[in-house]
Amino acid sequence: FRRRKARRFVLKGLLALREKRQKQWGELVERLHADLLDEPRVEIHVASLNYGETARLMRPRYQLEQAQHLARVLRAVDDNVHVVYVSPMELPEDVVDYYRRLLSLGEAGSG
Repeated sequence: FRRRKARRFVLKGLLALREKRQKQWGELVERLHADLLDEPRVEIHVASLNYGETARLMRPRYQLEQAQHLARVLRAVDDNVHVVYVSPMELPEDVVDYYRRLLSLGEAGSG
């Protein structure tokens, strides 16, 4: 009987601790999110997948997988965000023009 009672007591304590930590975590996330939205910031995106050379050579869509990160430059539409995008390969001029055009449309739409 004592063991069961002690176990329930410990489980209640653990549950209370978990709830307290989840609440603290939620408050921290909200505070950090609010700070990020209000303050100007620089986001650096490095499009690189960390595979060994053998794995890279065996992946037929490796370049495409790396290029999927390019859409992150669209975060620059927000006036508080400056984006630095580091590409592992030279981007074709038509791709660069496409994203420039998208960004200019976003700027026009935000004003």
